[in-house]
Amino acid sequence: MADASASGYNVVVGSFDFGASALPKSEAVVSAVLTGRALTKTGFSAPYSKQLRLEVSCAASWCGSVAPDHPYLVFVEQADAGLTVALGPCPTVVFSNPSPAMERAMTRCLTSARCDTN
Repeated sequence: MADASASGYNVVVGSFDFGASALPKSEAVVSAVLTGRALTKTGFSAPYSKQLRLEVSCAASWCGSVAPDHPYLVFVEQADAGLTVALGPCPTVVFSNPSPAMERAMTRCLTSARCDTN
């Protein structure tokens, strides 16, 4: 998805900080801070702490969500409206509990263009 997009993306391993009650159970935009490590050619080595927008979307009664202070692998879109994370009912840019193997796979994809689509 990110590869096919006209927007740029930052890939970050980190956690979100926002008021837990701020994430609605319906479509909305919520302000949050994502803090962690951004992907570089040497791995997830660049400190990262940015204010961004969580764009929550829903399908029927299922809405996207994340938990504060929980680890995620996140694709942060550099959108016209600012740094944005799209939280849909089916995760496409936010992945919970990233493993060291996931981090290695993302680094390999960036450095050698050998990307596994699973």
